[in-house]
Amino acid sequence: MNNNFEDIIDKSIFQNVIIRNNFIQSTDINIQYTGNAETVKSFGEEWNIFKHSDLSLTETAAKEYFDVFPLEQLNKNWIGVDVGCGTGRWARRISPYVKTLYGVDPSEAINIFMENTKNDDNIIPVKAYAENLPFQDKSIDFALSYGVLHHIEKTEESIAEINRILKNDGIFLFYFYYNLDNRSFLFKCIFLIVNIMRKCISKFPPFLKKITCDLLAAFIYLPCVILAKIVKLIFGEKLAEKLPLSSYRNKNFYIMRNDSLDRFGTPLEKRYSKEQLTKLLKDNGFKNVVFSNNIPYWHGYAVK
Repeated sequence: MNNNFEDIIDKSIFQNVIIRNNFIQSTDINIQYTGNAETVKSFGEEWNIFKHSDLSLTETAAKEYFDVFPLEQLNKNWIGVDVGCGTGRWARRISPYVKTLYGVDPSEAINIFMENTKNDDNIIPVKAYAENLPFQDKSIDFALSYGVLHHIEKTEESIAEINRILKNDGIFLFYFYYNLDNRSFLFKCIFLIVNIMRKCISKFPPFLKKITCDLLAAFIYLPCVILAKIVKLIFGEKLAEKLPLSSYRNKNFYIMRNDSLDRFGTPLEKRYSKEQLTKLLKDNGFKNVVFSNNIPYWHGYAVK
C-alpha cells in the first residue's frame, strides 16, 4: 500500500469508522461481540499458520471458484468488498480487475492481510464484523464471501448486510458448505463421523489442534487422494469423483493441511442444500441466484 492511504479512500461510502494509519476500523469492533467469538479467534489462529503469501500454492484451487462468474466479468470502475478476507488470497486475485477492493475481517488475520497486500495500492483493510458492515447503503458494486458465512452465528444478518451495501443489480459471489444433498448415503454417514471429530478437535489448544489436523491431512486426506487417483486410472473419472476427498486430486499438501484445519478446527459450522441457500439469499433481498454445478459445493453468485 502506498503512503497516501487517506487519498485512496472514498470516505463517502463509509459509516461509523475510524481511519488508522494503514487500515479502517469499525467503531463497534471493540464492543462485546454478540456472535461466536471462539470462531473469530480460531480463524485468526488459522490464518497466522497458513498465510497464503505465495498465491501459486493455491492457484489451481482458486480457479474452481470463478467458473460461473469469471474474473473478466468484473469492471475496472467497480468498488468491491471481500467479507471475511482472511489473508487476502481472494482480494489479491480480484484486485487487478476492479477499482478498489476493501477486505473486511474482525480477526487478527487482518494483520496478515495488511502484510500480504502492502504492495497492492487498490486493496484497503477494514477491521469489522460481517453482521455490521461499515458501509453506506447501496455504495458497493460487488461483494464476495468464500467459505466464511457458514462459520458464524448470524449468517442471515450478514447476508442482509451484504445486500444492504450493494447497489441495485450488484453482484454477490458466494461459497457455502453444502449439506451433501447431492451425495450418497455412505458419504453422509462419513460426514456424521467427521462432524463428531470436528466438535472434539475444535476444542483443543491451538498447537495440539494444528498437529492433529496436520496428521489428519497426512493420514486421511493424502491416502484418499492417492486412492482416487488410482481409481481414476483404472476405472475412470466417473467412479473416482464419487470417493471422499477426491476433489483434492489436483491440490497440493499445503491446501490439504489448511483445509483440514479449516474443517476440523472450527468451532461452528453450518451446511445448506441448494434450495435452502436459494431461499436464504432471496429472503434477504437477492432476486437471482446462480449456482455452479462443479466443486466446491455450493458456490455461485446472486444479483440484488
